[in-house]
Amino acid sequence: MQTCHGTTEERMCAPALVLDIDGVLVHVRGQNRGTAWYARLREDLGIDPQQLHDEFFRKKWSQIVSGQADLREELASSLQRIRPSVSVDELTTYWFRNHSEVDHEVLDAITEWADRTHGRLFLATNQEKYRADYLWHNLGLQRYFTSIFYSADMGLTKSEVEFFQQVGHLIAGADWRRADILFFDDDTRNVEVAVRAGWTARLFTDVPALRRVLGRWPSPDLRAPAGSSASGDGRGAARLS
Repeated sequence: MQTCHGTTEERMCAPALVLDIDGVLVHVRGQNRGTAWYARLREDLGIDPQQLHDEFFRKKWSQIVSGQADLREELASSLQRIRPSVSVDELTTYWFRNHSEVDHEVLDAITEWADRTHGRLFLATNQEKYRADYLWHNLGLQRYFTSIFYSADMGLTKSEVEFFQQVGHLIAGADWRRADILFFDDDTRNVEVAVRAGWTARLFTDVPALRRVLGRWPSPDLRAPAGSSASGDGRGAARLS
């Protein structure tokens, strides 16, 4: 871990923990956890989930999540074709509320780590702006995390090395490659891209494994080797252990 002097430097190079949101910190509500938020969409709103996927997500989501198109505008157009009686507000409210249960075991583990290490907590997510705002303000994630970095705001997704490079710079400044930044995601592809960008990253599997890694972070034996890549020795992209 870097040795820092001065208030600003201490803030910039304090150890950082960065979490993905969906599948790590936030899940589908109640007994439906582990299923998709739209599992009961036909019963509840009369919308065929497959038709919504074909008309909206398959055709428009990549542009929306990268900030090139507006979710509400595109969803309004799609609903006119598949279910005109349902408004954008009705569907987004249903969507956001059903996919908004915080995993308090994960939250406890990371806040305990932050208290012990004086580290900072961040979120990094492929997300469009309306749900990002909902998660940050309505769900209250702003109470625990310093910042949320999301794809629609940055114009980049986690499939791109530049996403992690820019986030690293925002977290720790120009010298971010020397900083103690640890990232958890439940998607192996995102973990591998983070490692290619020079981050230390781990695949999220469960809370006990998360706690084992956090109990050792920051530690030189967990850090990604300089110049590491997803096809290198694998330390940066290892599973939680």
